[in-house]
Amino acid sequence: MDTHSSHPDDLKKLEARLASWKPAPEGLDPEAMLFAAGRASAPVGKAWLAWPVACGCLVLTVVALGVRLSAERSERLALLREIQRMSSETGLAASSYGETAATTLPGPDSYLVLRREWEHQTGDWSIRPVTPVKANAAPVEQAILRAWQPGGPPEPL
Repeated sequence: MDTHSSHPDDLKKLEARLASWKPAPEGLDPEAMLFAAGRASAPVGKAWLAWPVACGCLVLTVVALGVRLSAERSERLALLREIQRMSSETGLAASSYGETAATTLPGPDSYLVLRREWEHQTGDWSIRPVTPVKANAAPVEQAILRAWQPGGPPEPL
């Protein structure tokens, strides 16, 4: 009660009148009233649109990535078939899935050959002596892998 009011008697009359009012029990639905109060307390705006828009964007992203993945897979399979066709035409046998035989075979003491022999050995763990490379043997031409473009290393900044 406001004690600074100019008419304290008026407030007492209002309080008495409000106390005498009682809600009618018929037609009162507490769940509907709470639901309506909750709806009225929520801010009205376009925030309800944010979740459907975000979900739609994610669905479009998933569809686009799925289409790109299937296209890339079909391109890779087509390339594999082309490589196998070219290797069968030139007489080179494919050594494994996706690999073609090299034009120069590795030497008997190369790491790759020794590793494959070691993996397929059943029990003979003896060490083979390494034979030195002959001085007059022609060097095997191999591709040199570089970390830069064919034009040379990039200039320092």
